[in-house]
Order: sequence, then structure tokens, then C-alpha cells
Amino acid sequence: MSIVFIIAYMGNLPWYFPYFLQSCRYNPSIDFFIFTDNKEELSNVPPNVHLIPYSIEQFKTDASLML
Repeated sequence: MSIVFIIAYMGNLPWYFPYFLQSCRYNPSIDFFIFTDNKEELSNVPPNVHLIPYSIEQFKTDASLML
């Protein structure tokens, strides 16, 4: 059994994001897929965190198709 969190986050990442990444590091059995339009280069991202480029325009298009 595996656990996956799917997160959509648009805009600037919050100040506490490095702490969030650290907490993800301590949960290696959980995968985190973060869809974001943030272009900031991040260092020290754990292997179980997957940053996926995704714009708000893509989100609107996908939501329209699904609805």
C-alpha cells in the first residue's frame, strides 16, 4: 500500500516551505506531488517530493474539461 498527497499551490511558496520539505523527508513512505507555477529554484528537495510545473491557465483548462 502506498500513500500519495497531491497538492496544487499557485503563487509564491510560503516562508515555512523549507520546514514542510524537512517534514516530508522524515516520511519517505509517502510521495508528495506538488503542482505549482512557482519557478523558484529549490535546493535540498527530498526524493519523495515531486515538483511539477503547472500554471493557473493549465488548471483552468483541466477543470473546464472535467466539469
